[in-house]
Order: sequence, then structure tokens, then C-alpha cells
Amino acid sequence: MKRKYICIILLLVIFGSLSCVSRASFRYRPVPRQSLVVDTGVFYDELAPYGRWFRLDPYGWVWTPAGVSFGWRPYTHGHWVWTDYGWTWVSRWRWGWAPFHYGRWFHHSHHGWVWVPGTVWGPAWVVWRHQPGWIGWAPMPPQVEWRSGIGFNLSYGEMDNLIEPFAYTFVEERYLPEGTLDQHLELAARNVTLLRGTRNVTNYESIENRVINRSVNVERIENATGRKVTQHRIVDTNPAGVMNGEMVRGNEVITYRPAVTAVRPERAPRSVEPERGRPPADITRREETERRHLEQEQRRAQTDLERLHRREQQRSAGRPASDELRNQQERERRALNEQRQREQQVLRGRQETRRKVEPSPEGRSRPEPARKPAGRKP
Repeated sequence: MKRKYICIILLLVIFGSLSCVSRASFRYRPVPRQSLVVDTGVFYDELAPYGRWFRLDPYGWVWTPAGVSFGWRPYTHGHWVWTDYGWTWVSRWRWGWAPFHYGRWFHHSHHGWVWVPGTVWGPAWVVWRHQPGWIGWAPMPPQVEWRSGIGFNLSYGEMDNLIEPFAYTFVEERYLPEGTLDQHLELAARNVTLLRGTRNVTNYESIENRVINRSVNVERIENATGRKVTQHRIVDTNPAGVMNGEMVRGNEVITYRPAVTAVRPERAPRSVEPERGRPPADITRREETERRHLEQEQRRAQTDLERLHRREQQRSAGRPASDELRNQQERERRALNEQRQREQQVLRGRQETRRKVEPSPEGRSRPEPARKPAGRKP
């Protein structure tokens, strides 16, 4: 009898293990990309739980993420991987498969970073800059279009004129392929200095209808890191396969990469209902908490910049700092002050917007009904 129970238990354990393996293999099972043909409504549905859709001229429906800090920039919460499509961004955000591979980003003074949907998949849509020791990137703005078989509608120099210094992210080139890349990012206030020493190296090509990102020479990165950079293969999956963010598994990058048609759905994006009936005192506490978090982030950035400036001054071996160094550090302090003002403005804008759409207990403020898009997005 005892032996019988042991056999039953073993069978249950084996069955459970096989069931888990089956679920895991189904979740990440590759699917042929040609079967993933959708319209832009896929973005409306999949991104609604993670941010807010709203209409903004001249773009039409745009999206801004929730849960990001006020100093956040696109292409920072993840890392770069060398793939059969060149340098590819692998995001850790659950929603990262869409806004970092389709469409364009821009910074709005009231809403912060805003994403404009697009239909062409790319390994990443960024402008690249380089100098020996440093690499930087910034999201391409909506004015930049990719034309199949032709390339970009603007020159790289024209792109430079459209991108503000604060939009860039810089890192020492030895850290570019690191999985912990976001732990090595340079302070945004330093961009004004690094932009002066770097040059635009953006290089995207169209090969067999594939967008290839060859902006950064992989051999240079191998020399900087002292080890070979492994090439990975892009593997397509369904939305469930990236529910926790894109992932690297062995020599594969698992991502959701549907072929998006230019057809615009005749409906508004789905919106996630705000929490109803929140007492005014709770709203005030939440806004105060947001302000304190922002002040903490800004103090940390101030402290980090001051520490960096002291180290630079100490390298002069007791000699007075040169005029060039003083001017550089003054530019960086001004950039930090501008960053602080920009983040405070976005905080006020987000809180004002939330008050308009979040119903009060008395129902004085109700969200406006969603309107159908009046026209096509450029």
C-alpha cells in the first residue's frame, strides 16, 4: 500500500513538471512573423494598461508611459544586444516591444516623453554619437521617417538639429553590451560636454527588406571590452511571450514583432479607468509623495555632479582649474538646473491632467468621452 502511494506521488510530480515545461515552451514558442499581421490598433490595446493615450496635434493619438521617473529617458531601462539586425534594444519594460521598435519619441513640456505610433519595425530608432571611450544615443523625433528601399527622409546632420542635448544617453563604450547597462549611464547634465566631443555615427541600412543598425562598429566594442561580442538571433513570439519584457535566452532575443499595416482603426484607444472616489486627502498625499521623490532624485543628481566636478579639479594636481574646465562645469550646472525646471514642469503637468480625468467622490470631475480619430497619423 505504501509503495502504491509513493508511485502515485511520483506520477503527480512528473505530470506537474511536464505541464510546467509545456506551458513554458508554449509561452516562448517561436511563431512565423508573416502570420503576425495587425493594424495599429494592436498598440491601442496592448499599451493601454501601462500608460495613457490622448490626442495631440499634429500627431493624432499618442501615448505616454506610467510609472517612469520624471527624469526618465527612452532607451535607458534595458540593454543593447548585437543581433542579425545589428545593435538591438532589449527592454525590460513589459510594454517595451512596441515603443522602442516602432514609431518615434519626443519630449513634451506638459506630458514628458510621448510616443507617436509607427508601422515599421526596427532594432531601435535612435541617433548615435561616438568618440573614443564614449557612446551616446537619443530617440529619433517624429520628423524622421524611414522609407523602405530608400532610407531616412532626413540627413543625420538634420536629425542633430532636431534633438535637444538632454535627450541623449551616454555611457563608456566598454559598457555598451553589458546586461547591467542602466547602472553605468552618465548623468544627463554631462551631455552638453559629451556632445561637443562626439560625432554622429548613425548608420542604418535596408537589406532584403530588413532594417539593420550598424551604427557602432562591433570590433571597436570588442577591443574596449576585451572579449568577443556574441551575435544573437531575433525570434518572434506572441504578446504573451513578452508579458514580462523582451528577453535574451541563450543566443536568441525573444520579442513580439508583428507586421503592422498602415490601416488606422475606426476607434479610439482603450483607456484604463482611473480609480474612482479617491478622497481629496489621498490625492494630496499622493502628490506630496511624488514631489518628495522628485526632490530626492534631483538632490542625488546634484550630489553626483558635484562629486564628479571635485574629481576633475583634483586631477589638475593642485593647479588652479583651467578656464576651459571652469566653463565646462558651469555649462553642466546650467544643464542640471534646466533639467530640474523641466522635471518640475512635467510633474505639475501630470498632476493637472490627472485631476481632470480622475473623478472626485462627488463626481465633479469626470473623464471626457473618448473621441474617434479625426484623421490619419503622419
